[in-house]
Amino acid sequence: MKRKLDEALVRDFPLTFARNENGREPWSMFGFECEDGWESSIRKTAEKLEPLIRAAKEKDPEGYEAGYYRTSQLKEKYGTGRWYLSGGTDEMQNLVEAWEEETCSICMFCGKPGVLRGGGWLYTACEKHTKADDLIIELSEEEKSNG
Repeated sequence: MKRKLDEALVRDFPLTFARNENGREPWSMFGFECEDGWESSIRKTAEKLEPLIRAAKEKDPEGYEAGYYRTSQLKEKYGTGRWYLSGGTDEMQNLVEAWEEETCSICMFCGKPGVLRGGGWLYTACEKHTKADDLIIELSEEEKSNG
């Protein structure tokens, strides 16, 4: 993701995207490991996560300071999104899982509607960002929910 978009998300959602000061987890080292097209859906999910994380931090400040209730990694894998939280409530996890499933239908490059495609390397893209001769990949409901 472009640095400008990364910085805006971190600025707008400081609890959700807090980086660990020791820099030893993937989030602190790499930030957003995806293309720009998912920024809008990441933002919409973070808008819902931020107040939940704020409440968890108030209830369990020691846990938050220890690294819980925040993003530990956000990346593309096998053409769809993966958002890992270190700790969190069921409600937080449900939001993240819904986002992961949503990425199966959003072009990772521009944010327009897309489908999972590939001919070896998988990616989610609209028609404009599809590579020649790549196939549309159909996932079962179980594959969508299990990643």
